[in-house]
Amino acid sequence: MNWTWKYTVPLRKLLLLFRTFFKRPGLVSSVQNLSLLSSTLSWICPTRNIIWRRESARFKDVVDKATYIIQCAQFDDAEDWKEALEGADLYAFAAVFIAQLPNIKSLCLDYSFVWLGGYPERMVTHALHSPGLALPAFKSLQLIDYWRNVPSMEEWVQDSNMDIPDEFPGSNKNDQFDGWFHLSSLQHLGIWLLNISRLKDMKKRETNLGRL
Repeated sequence: MNWTWKYTVPLRKLLLLFRTFFKRPGLVSSVQNLSLLSSTLSWICPTRNIIWRRESARFKDVVDKATYIIQCAQFDDAEDWKEALEGADLYAFAAVFIAQLPNIKSLCLDYSFVWLGGYPERMVTHALHSPGLALPAFKSLQLIDYWRNVPSMEEWVQDSNMDIPDEFPGSNKNDQFDGWFHLSSLQHLGIWLLNISRLKDMKKRETNLGRL
């Protein structure tokens, strides 16, 4: 499954697919590869291809089911997830969507997933720390390609008219990516890190670094 966008994220498509999977749960096991990437080479905050205030009622069933999954998984920050889902945050929906794919083997994610909320890594970390709580253990996931398309950081310096957003990658927590390094089945991890200080602090016996 390969989705590419430029400036407008495919929120409507994701919500419709979410609904299909809820109605036909047997389909989720057939998804083994997922790629969600933008084609833009600039630090531009994407927009949604849906006017949520007009169509939120149409997708209430999808929001309710996604929120229910978060509640069953007992997230400490469940209210944050709930607010994001009710506000039609594609990145939060995508993270919950990924968690419904028990046989996923490869995952390619756009740089903006880290920039705007970091929901996938929050999902993975919680799943690993809370086994059995409505989330998979991602035991089939072998390849992760994260930030392959990250734009040049020099753009922020060269363009004085660009405002650095609150969720600029440099402000993320040092332990943000820890979950990826603890996946037992992972064979390839392509990831862009601002620094590796946290990585150096990890002991190999506590992670999957020795097999990557």
